[in-house]
Amino acid sequence: MPNLNKIQGFIRSSLSKTRFVVVSNREPYVHSFSKTGEIQSSKPTSGMASALYPILQAVRGIWIAHGTGEADA
Repeated sequence: MPNLNKIQGFIRSSLSKTRFVVVSNREPYVHSFSKTGEIQSSKPTSGMASALYPILQAVRGIWIAHGTGEADA
C-alpha cells in the first residue's frame, strides 16, 4: 500500500495550479444536534465522501453539498 504522504504530495504537485470543487448531494460531514443542543458532526458512510475528501484536503478544495443533517440548515 502506497504511503499516504507520498500520495498527498503527488496530488498537491499535480493539482497545485487548479481549483478542485466538488458539487454533490453527498457531504463529507453530517451535522446534528446533541441532547444539550450543541452541534455535532459525523462522517457519513458514503464511498464518494471517503474517496474525495482526502483529495480536497490535500489541495484545499471546496465541497458544496446538500445538507441532510438536522443542524445543516
